Amino acid sequence: MAPDRPVSLSKQSSGVSVMTSIAGLLGRFCVYAACTILSVSVILSLAAEASEPEDQDLMSMNIEDLMTMEVTSVSKQAEKMIGASAAIFVITAKDIRRSGAHNIPEALRMVPGMQVSRMDNNNYAVSARGFNDIFSNKILVLIDGRSVYTPSFSGVFWSTQDLVLADIDRIEVIRGPGATLWGANAVGGVINVITKNTAETRGSLVEVSVGTKTERSVSLRHGVEVNPNLHFRAHLKYRTQDASTTVPGALDESEHVRGGIRLDWIRDTENSVSLQADLFSGEIGNGNPMPELVPPYNSLASHIDQQNGGHILVRWDHQDESGSNMSLQAYYDVDDRISYGQGIENKTLDVEFQHDFAFSDVVRATWGLGYRTIEDAYFDSHTVFLYPLTRSVALMSGFVQGEFSLLEDRAKVTVGSKFEDNDFTGLEVQPSIRVSYLKDDLAIWGSIARAVRTPSRMEHGFAISIASIPPFTPGNPGALPILMQIQGNENLDTEELTAFEAGVRKAVMDNLWIDATAYYDKYAGIVSTAAGAPVFNPGPPIPHLILPLTLGNNRDIDVNGFELAGTWRAADAATLKFAYTHTETSAKTGSSAKYQGPTNQASARASFDVTDKLELDVWGRWVDEISSLGVDAYGDLDIRLGYQISEGVELSVTGKNLTDDERWETAPNESGFVNTPAERSISLTLRLTFGS
Repeated sequence: MAPDRPVSLSKQSSGVSVMTSIAGLLGRFCVYAACTILSVSVILSLAAEASEPEDQDLMSMNIEDLMTMEVTSVSKQAEKMIGASAAIFVITAKDIRRSGAHNIPEALRMVPGMQVSRMDNNNYAVSARGFNDIFSNKILVLIDGRSVYTPSFSGVFWSTQDLVLADIDRIEVIRGPGATLWGANAVGGVINVITKNTAETRGSLVEVSVGTKTERSVSLRHGVEVNPNLHFRAHLKYRTQDASTTVPGALDESEHVRGGIRLDWIRDTENSVSLQADLFSGEIGNGNPMPELVPPYNSLASHIDQQNGGHILVRWDHQDESGSNMSLQAYYDVDDRISYGQGIENKTLDVEFQHDFAFSDVVRATWGLGYRTIEDAYFDSHTVFLYPLTRSVALMSGFVQGEFSLLEDRAKVTVGSKFEDNDFTGLEVQPSIRVSYLKDDLAIWGSIARAVRTPSRMEHGFAISIASIPPFTPGNPGALPILMQIQGNENLDTEELTAFEAGVRKAVMDNLWIDATAYYDKYAGIVSTAAGAPVFNPGPPIPHLILPLTLGNNRDIDVNGFELAGTWRAADAATLKFAYTHTETSAKTGSSAKYQGPTNQASARASFDVTDKLELDVWGRWVDEISSLGVDAYGDLDIRLGYQISEGVELSVTGKNLTDDERWETAPNESGFVNTPAERSISLTLRLTFGS
């Protein structure tokens, strides 16, 4: 039985949201006006222009550069990408720019093993190796070490992560469990977005983008060198999107503004400090079916969701001459939103310490401790109820890892485990063992790991009405209407993964790089619903039956697959990057239909430096059908043409989804929400950099 709706709290929150909305709209109007005026003034004063420092990018690297490129997400310390004992892929700043991607999910389409489905103009479903829907909850997303998953459902509101894309240094993506270092929810993978140090962003940047589908954005950034050891930048981004016209009632329009600062200080040769602070505010339209107990029983509800919040993060890094490294990071995050009619406020405080050092000539040890507390407050909507309405939860964690170098450093064995104590399931232990062998331009690696996903706040104590079955119908021959309701379960246990992986990286020729991975994942206790006996409810508004669909750890599922990525330097001015993914899912208990995604995906992205000033990028993708959702296979083509007008002035035009007028990447009402198809579009982007 759903708890009564707290009317007083709802009214109070609604009143506050109205005032916030009015103030936010006025503020965003002023921001947009300021952005436009500043953009025009910059264009008229380009005499002082100077180019931005060139980004490191995989497209212009030779094979030797690829082998020596460093990553940090696998072991939480810098290591060569070729020897990393995990399935890792790096998207660089120039990759993002030349792809024409407008947001992070679009950029993630480059990664083998990733499934990215556009839900509507604002929402994306992003997962690694299956289990993809709008509530994907088995992948951990970090921005500069700050977790951006939503405690409500352990997923990500991608519309909120609207960074100035030019500020991103790289995105490191691990497919497969990263739980030994990163912890719970790092089950299917880890997406680590790393922004540029302020020393790399001196001067100013203005980027203005407009499109045929009435998407508009303005990004501003200004960085200064206070002294050689102290750098600072401020950034601001405004984006607006009109609603789709293909699906009546979808209302997927949006307006969003985000701004913030970052400071990087090198105190001395051993110590450095970084400080970040961001604020965001926005409105996003959504549509979802609304079950009623009177005719027409099921209708479409369109509403505008409010998004407000921000964070502050500080990080201290210490490195001494012996090679010992220490870091201490703390952040405070506030997320206040009305989502699908439900008010949600989360306040998160997170502190993390890490230390790595050489234990001996052949052993390097890494250990760390962490503490996180989350305070939340909710008010119920017409269809969503949560109990209790407020709660505070804590997560304490620690990890230890040892790296053993063998065979004159050609072979490495890494053994470690994460230990977490949470308020939902208690103590969780997540061990792993990884081995790698590196000789010249060949690397072979393998791993075995255990990872868990802990239940989310809503899974423990919520009820959501999803459909109404009218009386005297084939689905309900009785005289009372039936309200179908998904209900949480406070006795939920963790979802467990035992993962087996193996991979090889090889420079096949002087100009061809191959990275291949095979994996076998055994999931136990996947959360799904089980129907219970109907329960009589005398009302209000009228007597009816509630058909409970209660969450439980009901399913065991196996996932296996193969992933291939490669880079071919056909010529100094021509590069081809390609990827292929094969994924298969089988259920050991229950039905696996919900968890089936495309069996095959392929991608090829060719980049040509036609002249010193003219760039051409062609990106083709093919995605297999998703039979469980009734989604057809599709081929896609994006083309970008960029021209360097002068030093610091670049104009580019990008055509996206060029193969069809429109296409569906997911079912129209998948997960109970009104989705819209992707449409063909043309966008024009002007990027100005000056004063560096």
